[in-house]
Amino acid sequence: MAASLESVILSLLQNTTNEGQAEGFKQIQNLFKDPAVNISLCNCITQSKDPHVRKYAALLLRRRLLKAKYWRKVPPDVKQGLKQNMLEAYVKETEKLVRNAIAELIGAVAKHELSDGKWPELMELLNQSIRSNNVADREVGLYSMSVITKALGQKLKPHYKSLLGLFQKTLTDRSSVEIPYYTIRALTHMVCSIGTEELNLFQSLVPNIIMMIKLLASDDQEKACESLEVFDELIESEVSVISPHIKSLIELCLEIASTEKFDTEFRVKAVNTVAYLIRLKKKAIMKQRLVQPILEVFFPLMCLPSPNDADDDNEDDDDLEQTLPSAAGQAIDVMALQLPPGKFIPLLMHHLEPALESQNPLCKKAAYLAISVIAEGCSEFIRNKYLQNFIHVICRGIKDQNAIVRNAALYAVGQYAEYLQPEISAYAPEVLPILFEYLQQTSMLLQQGNKDPPSLMRTFYAVERFCENLEDIEPYLPNLMNCLSMFLTINTEKSITVKELAIEAIGSVAAAAKSAFVPYFHAIVEHLKRFISEKQTDSTRPLQI
Repeated sequence: MAASLESVILSLLQNTTNEGQAEGFKQIQNLFKDPAVNISLCNCITQSKDPHVRKYAALLLRRRLLKAKYWRKVPPDVKQGLKQNMLEAYVKETEKLVRNAIAELIGAVAKHELSDGKWPELMELLNQSIRSNNVADREVGLYSMSVITKALGQKLKPHYKSLLGLFQKTLTDRSSVEIPYYTIRALTHMVCSIGTEELNLFQSLVPNIIMMIKLLASDDQEKACESLEVFDELIESEVSVISPHIKSLIELCLEIASTEKFDTEFRVKAVNTVAYLIRLKKKAIMKQRLVQPILEVFFPLMCLPSPNDADDDNEDDDDLEQTLPSAAGQAIDVMALQLPPGKFIPLLMHHLEPALESQNPLCKKAAYLAISVIAEGCSEFIRNKYLQNFIHVICRGIKDQNAIVRNAALYAVGQYAEYLQPEISAYAPEVLPILFEYLQQTSMLLQQGNKDPPSLMRTFYAVERFCENLEDIEPYLPNLMNCLSMFLTINTEKSITVKELAIEAIGSVAAAAKSAFVPYFHAIVEHLKRFISEKQTDSTRPLQI
């Protein structure tokens, strides 16, 4: 059967047409009905001269043996033979990709057997492989160990102490990037299962992990980025392990984040790791005076151009791919929420003040976004120390000729209206006239056929947020309702979106105005009746809802 199975696999690999693939899978499914197929697949792995066949046979056998309920049905003598043949194939195989596929197969079987002590030969072989003088043996041994630690987790715990001792050596092995990389992957999978008896051993590995990620970064950024995940796991499960090494870890992340030649994904990962640490170890970060170094890296990152700069509705859109400016902005938001405002804001002001005076619109944008994101975490401190100054600065930003700057300032209006009530209402005479002017300009542009007036979304966001909690809104109602009502009569390509925004804003105004809204009620209801009675289409459905 092994010969026929090999020919079917070979045909499947060679005939890549849809018909060929369908026929090949059908033949394999028929062969799988034979109970002896497991042995035949194992024979393909050990005997086929074609490495592609050997690899595919290993993948097929892994898929069959992965489920415990299926493995239980395999006769004991067949199980023993399969395990022995797997280990022999693992030792003899010279092709790296095939050995990795065999390692995945071994990992699937180890999940069923190793925890019950039924396969002691496996750990002996892996230890031997990892200690080998041959680099290729060490690579595949550690790859296999990373697979097994992922598959078994807690069940491998009896071996943790010996493994951690072994990893002391492999972490500093520079003969191949694969060796420290797979060591770190194995450690990542072990984190959630370590106990007090392994903490000191694991803790002693952290300096070498940091050093090897730094070295990996220059050779293979993707592997270095994945290796940072070990710290995500440690921060979440065993943050005490990294407590003595927080400064070194943050310095590593700041170096990665500030290195322009590194990929965005890698740099964003480093920024997020720092933000994660700030949430859980803020006292240590303050004590070691790391706030200033963090800001010195993160604020310039906020000043970088972003693919989303042209969109006036991107600051709080979770569906957008994270960029360096957005990741850095979110990290500063975390700092505002976690750190003492009296110590954090003065350090941030060293960056805000020159950025606000800069001729570079991206620097100004960064300053306004930073002012926005600190509103929630530092609201009380801003009320007492900075509110008037920040409002004046924000009003200046709303009037800026550059749409990128203006959008960021309008976002700040919305954030301050949300988090700095009721004090923000006192500044309505300064803020609302500017917003009314923008509403009027936007209405005119739409009526003139402009398909995409600047700052449309952000203007409505600012109006809605500012008005929904405004205690004394009545003096502004005539101008406000006049502006908003204009959008209900516009019939252009973007009229549905505009009307939807206007209705939402009117709802906020009505809630704030209460009985003072009565004079405007009838006219608004007439508009709403018209929208509801119109024939429903995909584009108008949001309006009617």
